[in-house]
Amino acid sequence: MDVGRRQMVWAIIAGVAAAAAGCRSGNGPSSPVAPADYDEEDAVADAAVDPANAGLITGTITYRQRIALPKGATVAVELLDVSDAGAPARIARSGFATDGQVPFRFQLAYDRGRIDPGRAYALQARILVDRAAWFVTDRPVPVLTQGNPSSVNLVLRQASARE
Repeated sequence: MDVGRRQMVWAIIAGVAAAAAGCRSGNGPSSPVAPADYDEEDAVADAAVDPANAGLITGTITYRQRIALPKGATVAVELLDVSDAGAPARIARSGFATDGQVPFRFQLAYDRGRIDPGRAYALQARILVDRAAWFVTDRPVPVLTQGNPSSVNLVLRQASARE
């Protein structure tokens, strides 16, 4: 997929999220961007959000280390179906350029039609600088089904050199 098509897909996704959520406030995404490891398969999963059937997961992302992020850092948040051990399926994904320091507010639009109440779903997030992961979730954080919330506060850990 060429860069122009990727930007168009991300503009559509951003519009869906904004329409579903209304105005953003606080230290949140400044502009939607494709996560650094975005590929064509992601476009299919992300573009499937129907505005009439959009759900929204909200929350904050932070980390404990006293490290300032450089300009150009991006955040990637993914909603995964984690029902099948070892093979999580991506339901939705969003990325945005940071506009300051943590905590960051996020909003992730997803298609409610892809959610089965009998399955387990979770979020994972990363903060990337120059395509390298600086901070990551330890493990996916449960959301949406089985009594789990649709709003979460994610505390990331510093990534190791191999992540």
